[in-house]
Amino acid sequence: MQLFPLRRGPLACITLVGLVTLYTTGIIELRSYDFTKRPVVFIRAFYNESLVSAVSYSMHEMEKYAGTGNSGNHVWSYGASSLVDTDQNVILSHTESPFTLTHPSSEVEINLVMIPVANNLPCQKSIAQKEKFIINYQYRNTKTAVIGIGCDYFPVSSTSEIDMGSNATLLDPTNYIALQNLTHLRRLKDSIDQLYFFSVRGRVTEMVLEHFDIASTNLGCPSLMISSNRRLGNVLAEKMRIIVEGKNTSELRFIITLPWKFLKETLKLLLNISEQYPGSAVVLQDRRDIATLRTAESNGLKVPWERVFFFFSVTRWREFAREFDGVIGSRIHGTMVPLSVGVPGLILALDQRLKELAERMHIPVVPVFDTRITANNTVVDIFKLALSIFNADAFDKNRQQTARVYRKMLLGAGVFPSKNLLRLC
Repeated sequence: MQLFPLRRGPLACITLVGLVTLYTTGIIELRSYDFTKRPVVFIRAFYNESLVSAVSYSMHEMEKYAGTGNSGNHVWSYGASSLVDTDQNVILSHTESPFTLTHPSSEVEINLVMIPVANNLPCQKSIAQKEKFIINYQYRNTKTAVIGIGCDYFPVSSTSEIDMGSNATLLDPTNYIALQNLTHLRRLKDSIDQLYFFSVRGRVTEMVLEHFDIASTNLGCPSLMISSNRRLGNVLAEKMRIIVEGKNTSELRFIITLPWKFLKETLKLLLNISEQYPGSAVVLQDRRDIATLRTAESNGLKVPWERVFFFFSVTRWREFAREFDGVIGSRIHGTMVPLSVGVPGLILALDQRLKELAERMHIPVVPVFDTRITANNTVVDIFKLALSIFNADAFDKNRQQTARVYRKMLLGAGVFPSKNLLRLC
């Protein structure tokens, strides 16, 4: 497997492991399919590995043409796309360059439209776009599923900025409505109520929608479904115990993910681990991570530029993650990828979106300002804490229950679930 490390240099020299190759012919050719025999699923932002190639690309160009500067969004789409059987269903997606949203011909009968989304609720423009998209298919009497929507991030402390002090307290989720202008959700209620399926990513988002009398299903992120191992939680717990026992710890390798803003004590902890365990790697998700590392370096912290990586291909990211013993940091999808291949971790939550996702999916998480987390923590300390939080049986039970909800949704629309999903059920 060829990997491309991110070496120290100008931002334009960031090397991506993989790049989405853009179609130039618009929507997938329809004439080659027999729609009378196989269900048709239209997936917004369908993850297709055949569109990914390993070439060098700048972050600027990646943002311009791939439509996102955060590789975690591809993990989200990868998870949603993996719910459906790509052999027994006909999969359509918008593929016009540069990822402009297009729609299949009105002559095509579509069983299900799947829209994996993330931080859209506070954004009126984004919600308006989604509403227009949803209505387009409601007029065609097509079942539409919005999967994993959430409120944008909020600090997990009592102030508008991150408070690293010992007196920081979690904000009551019911106060978020007062902090954000979400009144446009009242207008959207009728459209949401007509959806075939509507899921949110966590309890905070669920409570915000309840305030506007909008019902939802709370499932977390579809990336939780990537692994078909029904005993994944117990695999993760056993690997945590191996780390905690402290045997041959010098040979361990860890994946480090970064907070989206510079926090000196947190970065000191993470980069100390990277230095103590030379086989470790720092995995980036967007350009903010570059700024974080440069700020860390200017504050006297040692940055292992030769061991910094960015992945555009989720498949290659997963292959890479298999070689490590644990993951520590402040990114949900930077954690979900290793978890999907049986690598355990602890999330240091910088905001409520990360916290609500992790809690809903039963993944070990603590706020970044938790007094148990200091720059002097060892990996044994960290995974001892993670193991004390983690309930392997609850994690496995939740994945199986969530898989059954997705299976019911897909079968209700006449769509074949993926074999992986069925194994989880």
